[in-house]
Amino acid sequence: MKPAKAVLRAIGIATQVALVSFASNAGAYEVDTHRDMTGAAVLKSRLADLQLLQQLGLKSVPIDDLRQSFVPSDASSPLSIIGIIRFGARWEDDLSKLQALRHFYDPVVERALDVAPSGTANSIKSPDWALEDIATYNGPVAAQIFSLRDARNYLYEALTYRNPASVADSQNERRRKFGLTFQTLGHVMHHLQDMAQPQHVRNEPHCDDEVSCRPLADLLDHKEFYAPSLYEKYTNEDGPGLRVRANLPFFAQGSDPTYPGPLAADGAMSPRRFWRTSPPGANIAAGRGIAEYTNRNFYSAATIGTYPSPPAKGLVAYAEQATRADFAELLPGSGVSGTMRFWSTDVYDAITGETQVNQRALSEGIMDSDIARYYSTTTDASVLFALNRFTFEAAHKFLIPRAVAYSAGLINYFFRGYLEITPPDEGVYAIVDHSTQESGFGKLKLKLRNITPGANDATGQAQVERVAENGSATLVAVVKFHRNNCYAFNLSGEYGSPGIAWDACRSPAEEIVVSTPRPVPRGVNDAATLVQFTFPEEIPPDATDIFLQVVYRGPLGNEADAVAVATKDIAEPLYLTHYSVSDQSMYARFPIVEPGPYTFEQWCLQGYSTYDECRNGMAVRLRFRFGASPGYTANPLFSEGEWHPLASAPPFDSTATLSAPVGTYARVALLADGAPRDGIFLWEWVNPQYSSLFQWNRVTLTGNHNQLDPDTNTLTPSTTYVAGRGIYVPSASGTLLNGGNAPSIPPLQPVVSQIVF
Repeated sequence: MKPAKAVLRAIGIATQVALVSFASNAGAYEVDTHRDMTGAAVLKSRLADLQLLQQLGLKSVPIDDLRQSFVPSDASSPLSIIGIIRFGARWEDDLSKLQALRHFYDPVVERALDVAPSGTANSIKSPDWALEDIATYNGPVAAQIFSLRDARNYLYEALTYRNPASVADSQNERRRKFGLTFQTLGHVMHHLQDMAQPQHVRNEPHCDDEVSCRPLADLLDHKEFYAPSLYEKYTNEDGPGLRVRANLPFFAQGSDPTYPGPLAADGAMSPRRFWRTSPPGANIAAGRGIAEYTNRNFYSAATIGTYPSPPAKGLVAYAEQATRADFAELLPGSGVSGTMRFWSTDVYDAITGETQVNQRALSEGIMDSDIARYYSTTTDASVLFALNRFTFEAAHKFLIPRAVAYSAGLINYFFRGYLEITPPDEGVYAIVDHSTQESGFGKLKLKLRNITPGANDATGQAQVERVAENGSATLVAVVKFHRNNCYAFNLSGEYGSPGIAWDACRSPAEEIVVSTPRPVPRGVNDAATLVQFTFPEEIPPDATDIFLQVVYRGPLGNEADAVAVATKDIAEPLYLTHYSVSDQSMYARFPIVEPGPYTFEQWCLQGYSTYDECRNGMAVRLRFRFGASPGYTANPLFSEGEWHPLASAPPFDSTATLSAPVGTYARVALLADGAPRDGIFLWEWVNPQYSSLFQWNRVTLTGNHNQLDPDTNTLTPSTTYVAGRGIYVPSASGTLLNGGNAPSIPPLQPVVSQIVF
């Protein structure tokens, strides 16, 4: 082997060894600092609001409550929501020895850390790696499973995953995917927090491994390659200077989330804008991304005076001096005292539009300095500047709250999609006949509206961030439930009925059924729009604890792929039964109804040609609707509760018609909201032999509520059932079915209902 090749090979091997060593020492903040910044960000974000958890279909318990927990990727003990996000922020540095090489991004020249061979996976820019929103990288890429794109996939699967062969597997996998969603957000937040370390946005390598980095620096004459970062060492201290480990409010002070807010004020929000808002290659002076903020306002050890920002001409003659108290606080026990002069700079925050003064941007002279450089100013052409724990402490007050603010903003942005579910005009989401054959709900209708808050228009009016209505997005409906394993077709197994104990009947596992995907209908961005879903596997009639969700996947505003979800707690299946039981009494003469010595059949034959004609003629038909009914509720033409000729009845667009001759029943099952909803019952007596009449009545539909209270572990059924003539009916109507004085009344026979839905 030629000597030159041997040298090159040695350099190559040394470079790879040093890269691994460098990466293991290149984290911008210690993992515990990431953990604490992340915890503060979560508490500042929408996740601290139980309404968001309800929107996702999760338990409405505090985010630090272990009753809602998830197992992290290292298979350690389950963690709460805030715990697993914090875990992700810590574990980002533990994934591989080369992971930290991907935590750099210089917005001035749009580059990654350039100590790695160009075009390799190690030289990927932080936003490219964290977002994974570009088609390809330059060169081979190691598997990335904790990007923002991965988080979207995990969230979608957490909402929709179903294994038909295993209820337990389905539930466990959905919980695992929710855990991965939250953990992955912690990984991405770690990247944003690293952008609040000046060396990570100014292409400044920093390694303190003397075994690998020092020899390579000498070999390659790359002196900064071995340059231990005193900024990081100081930041990672658990001492009085930083005061963060035991003082979490330090992180939160001045760290309101950057989204929603000025970061998206121009309506052009996308995930990359958390890193930079100015176009690539453009001046970053007005950029609102965190990489731009840090790069233009703060110095790093090896780049004092070599970057266009902070500008040399922006330095103001020294601002203040360190006092004896400063030395005692930042160098406790050292006995050091004296005078130290600092130079100030302006810190421009494009998010707020405000400029503050960093009184200690640079130190004059060398005092525990990271590195010292000559820097030409208007007042002194050869002042020697340094960065030390005094300047670091001053920078922390700006940078750490910014890291928290952008991290909280990322959470808010990720979960910003907001849809609203309301019932269709019929007032019920689903309805099926439940008289002659058992079936579930295969079709569901609802109204959907996108209400994701967006930027204001030119007139100041609030707009929505629009979802796609052009076929590039999909909707699915998801129904979550537990089963009542005591359910029976005659409703004898309903909760609270005789001999039924809900805690012995309710299945422990949560199940879901998922509709066939469908395109987004036009109009959902502007108004509540009717959407119909079909379910390959029906929503079962034995479902309890029902939650209805609609999951959107597709473009949202300027984001090419987003997930938005609406969740609504709806009522359990409600059964409306209509029956005619005139045969439970005997009559003396017709048409005056009085008890008498006849059976119903004997009585019928006094006034009707046949018994069947009598059974049909004495029946009252029920038609109903739970929605607007012009001609009845609005300026009614006929008084409520009065009989009028049927021919004069206003048009009535019924949802279902239940016709039950005497001795029969018609029953429908429906899904509705849990809240009361006004409706109309239209009673029609169709008896051509005598007269045909109608009357209408206002009714209130109140959904059947059979849902476990997780706080008290109790379930109080809103409807209980009793037996009557072969079927079970709500207790309130049981008296009618079990009354009368006729002997040996036969069971009611079912007849099919007519449903228009």
